[in-house]
Amino acid sequence: MTPLLGSSFYDSLNRLVIGFLLSLWLFAIPCFNISCIDGPIPLGIYVVACFITGLFFSLLIDKLAGLNKCPLHYVFYKNKLSSIRKICKKWDIPFPDIKDDSKKPLYTYYTYYYTVQQGNLLGNIPALETLSAFLMNLSGVCIISTIISLSLCIIRKCWCLCCCCSCCIHPCCIMIISIILLICSISCRYYIESRIYSNIIIAYKFLQEKSEK
Repeated sequence: MTPLLGSSFYDSLNRLVIGFLLSLWLFAIPCFNISCIDGPIPLGIYVVACFITGLFFSLLIDKLAGLNKCPLHYVFYKNKLSSIRKICKKWDIPFPDIKDDSKKPLYTYYTYYYTVQQGNLLGNIPALETLSAFLMNLSGVCIISTIISLSLCIIRKCWCLCCCCSCCIHPCCIMIISIILLICSISCRYYIESRIYSNIIIAYKFLQEKSEK
């Protein structure tokens, strides 16, 4: 299996899971009947709807992460230049100073990345990038769930998340779980992004030393 095909498969799975998580709030609607998706055709429509929802949501999160002045830049970001510069300094790889204009540092990192790509040394980086994208989308889902749960707690509503069970989960519990998942997602994504930067810089240094021989 080529890395491109593997990455596309996991990207699709990522969007499907995110869309499914977002659709769980449908089961919190009292008048929603879970039997309406019983059967192969309704179930297929539901799966496609989850994929489309996850697709648009991932594009929205990607757009939000690309903003220079994102209000949640600690959660939604792409290519954290401060971390990249720290890793470059560790491995004695030149990297420009990070100023208000981040085009030059970002271009430098892209140069390193595409050099490694041309050297066929990406390895498991595409898989790590897909996992990082999933965690960023999951953070967005957790934020939305936290906001909805907080709103329900304020208006003192208590909806059942699953019509097929008799237990009713209080929105405050969902809010606590969402916050815990949000913290875990941010921490794990920071670790994975650091792994990606390290692998790129180490591979670039290897190519540089190989060309000098």
